Amino acid sequence: MSFMQWQFTPFALVYLGAALVGAVVALMARRHHSVPGATPLAGLLLGAVIWALADGIESALIAMPDKIVLSKISHIGIQAVPVLLLLFVLNYTQREHWLTKRRIALLWLMPLFTILMVFTNEWHTLIWRSIEIRQLPTGPESFFVHGPFFWLAAVYDYSLIAFSTVLLFQTLRTNRDLYRRQTVVLLAATAVPWVANILYLSDSNPLPGLDLTSLAFIVTGVLVAYAIFVLRLFDLVPVARNTLIERMSDALLVTDSRNQVVDANPAARQLLAEQGELVGKPLAAALGRDAVALLVAGAQERHGVITLHNHVEHGLDALCTPLLDDKGRLNGRLIVLRDISERLEIEQELRRSEEHYRSFLAMVSHELRTPLTGILGMAEAMQANVYGPLNERQTRSMHIIEQSGRHLASVISDMLDLSRIQSNTLDLHFATCTARELCAASIATVREDAERKQQQIAFEIEPEEMRVCVDVRRFEQVLVNLLSNAVKFTPATGELGLTVGVTADGSSASFAVWDHGIGIESDALRQLFQPFTQVDERLSRTYGGAGLGLALVRRLVDLHGGTVRVESKPGHGSRFTILVPYNAGG
Repeated sequence: MSFMQWQFTPFALVYLGAALVGAVVALMARRHHSVPGATPLAGLLLGAVIWALADGIESALIAMPDKIVLSKISHIGIQAVPVLLLLFVLNYTQREHWLTKRRIALLWLMPLFTILMVFTNEWHTLIWRSIEIRQLPTGPESFFVHGPFFWLAAVYDYSLIAFSTVLLFQTLRTNRDLYRRQTVVLLAATAVPWVANILYLSDSNPLPGLDLTSLAFIVTGVLVAYAIFVLRLFDLVPVARNTLIERMSDALLVTDSRNQVVDANPAARQLLAEQGELVGKPLAAALGRDAVALLVAGAQERHGVITLHNHVEHGLDALCTPLLDDKGRLNGRLIVLRDISERLEIEQELRRSEEHYRSFLAMVSHELRTPLTGILGMAEAMQANVYGPLNERQTRSMHIIEQSGRHLASVISDMLDLSRIQSNTLDLHFATCTARELCAASIATVREDAERKQQQIAFEIEPEEMRVCVDVRRFEQVLVNLLSNAVKFTPATGELGLTVGVTADGSSASFAVWDHGIGIESDALRQLFQPFTQVDERLSRTYGGAGLGLALVRRLVDLHGGTVRVESKPGHGSRFTILVPYNAGG
């Protein structure tokens, strides 16, 4: 192109600067190509670069034929930008499902045909009828008298731009906080070049013939760069409201700082249908004053269960999150409501069933205990020959009756105690006593059974005179339960014992019941303290037991503010350690 004649103009540098800015921002956008909308935006900016670069070179050329060539080249960018703008906006506003291959092809049909018409204008003059060079303060500029097809193409371009702007305004109306600022910046970035283009095509242009549209892209480039680096345009593309909010099964309300409802999703409108139109209504009118008092007190996130009184009463799990601006000021609140009426009804039914079970258990236990007391008393009297002498076989039978009766009485007593604990009606009476006396009484209770199996019960305590504050009767019950199990599951002539001491930090008294019995499988330890649970049904048939003893131990220790620890190895025995609060001063 050495035949071209050039002259320096200030606007040529400005056009080239616009092209440089557009190219840099296009590369930035292209780096985020995996993000929806990034590729069309990069293409839009590239089109603007072609437009600005062609305008800049044209303004520096002198000869008319050279200016016409560059004007034709500029139309490549001019016709591409509106289509790419629409593609970017559709992706950015999460409407990419509108973009089928057929529709995209139809969008490009008019721009491609217009470019063809531009490059063949000499044959038909439908794009421009005549061109003249006018001397402006900025230098010589081409002045075009446009033909009918130019205006047809302009209507098409402006239709795409107008549609894109409408979509961005819809996003501006529905998106808030950071997303709203993104959309405002994008609206400004798209509006500035087209304001300049309208001035160029209208009689309001202060410099007729001078197209400032390319220069406006300097502003566009700066605004888009701001959106990318400051507002994190491609890191925070607005998530489709239709997907995340409109289709949510949970009800969602958004309020302003005055607790007026400003937005509601379909689930909220359905749940609160009896309240009428929600938007613009006070939150108290929608949910009730009690709910508002629970949810909007202070600027912290609040969570709770509220009751909605419609034609059917609803129980709602409510989460209220404050919406704060950059300075920590309250802008409004986001409230998510989940209908948990069914769950609450199930929980209430379970509570009723549990109460009925406890009442039934207490009644049955009481009805069994009364005749059982008579049976045990009669068995003891007959063994004492109160009603005459018994032979050896009869005495053995009476002893079996007494043993079985006492076992049944123990089960009934455990059932009653467990029922009282579960219903919070078991009262403990704390008193300070020596640990030695407490343990001696417990060991004495199981000694006869241990001697029957020729077992030795070891007992160690340190310090000797340590004292603990417990409910003596209930704590003895705990130790007897554990010692009875140790006797039961330790083979004849085996060893078991009770070791008492104080933890290293001095905060707890330790009561450890150990044995060298059959031990417990590690998988069974998790269900060890569940009521009516046997870790192995075969053991229940062999050793007996209702599965209540350890459940009662755990709950009684909990009432003492203590914990129970278990160590066990199959075939080597078990060690149950009870830790309760300890005060060395008594």
